[in-house]
Amino acid sequence: MNCFDISGLKGELKYRLTNDMLFHIVMMESDRCLVSLLSSLLSLPLSEITDVEILNPIDYYMYVDAKNITLDIKLELNHTSIVDIEMQVSKEKYWDNRVLFYSGRLIADQRPGKRYENLKNVHHVGILDFEQEDNDAFYRTFRLMSNDGSVYFDKFQIHTLNLRNIANALPADVQDGLVNWGRLFSAGSWEEIQELADEDDVFREAGENMRKAMITQDDLLRRREDAIRDYEWSMNRAKRMAKEEGRAEGKAEGKAEGRVEAVKALMDNLGFSYEKAIDTLNISAEEAEQVKKIL
Repeated sequence: MNCFDISGLKGELKYRLTNDMLFHIVMMESDRCLVSLLSSLLSLPLSEITDVEILNPIDYYMYVDAKNITLDIKLELNHTSIVDIEMQVSKEKYWDNRVLFYSGRLIADQRPGKRYENLKNVHHVGILDFEQEDNDAFYRTFRLMSNDGSVYFDKFQIHTLNLRNIANALPADVQDGLVNWGRLFSAGSWEEIQELADEDDVFREAGENMRKAMITQDDLLRRREDAIRDYEWSMNRAKRMAKEEGRAEGKAEGKAEGRVEAVKALMDNLGFSYEKAIDTLNISAEEAEQVKKIL
């Protein structure tokens, strides 16, 4: 008997699969789900995926309350590629820059020495649940290309799957199974998951692992939701304070005090360093000097 059978379940999900801890747990528990997702994201036939090794199994209790850490899944695919998948629900001003930095690190960390022919392919996948400026695409792949449109370097790719844009999916996205994965990530009810499970048994397995995690790891998932909510609240509060308390034009002192309160909010509530708080709030070098003096 399957204790976590989802047949007949109805009602709202307690946690959506966009909860990065739930996502990590489900993919760690089910090789089949992970391989299916990789097949869709990289447009690879299932038969061509012969080996998958997760490189960052984690102690969930170590990271559950971390407010500014994204729980990504880093894996090696077929001994030839490094793939990093992250679930991102909070809009970050410099998300593109951060992804470029960490993706570049996946290349540098390989340390091939003089045997550059052994350099593995790198894929960073961002599954996003926020609106991006100037982007209404559901799925995109970025490669290094020359100005004539030819691919210069295919070993480094960045992929984005934006759940907010699922209505703009292309026929290829449907064929690769990305739309159904998008529906699973966005699902808010058991009825939606059951509908997917009736279409493909891999989603039944995903739903059963979701239910198992919700029953056996409820405390972890709830605390993770709270941590993400606190992060978003603190970020919004800090930005609002920086804007409101330093609004008076020509009052440098008042403006500096507003900046100080915003910086302190990020440092105290989220554990940001002074430098990261300054960068997050987009404070100019001149204003940063004033803030540093007051701090």
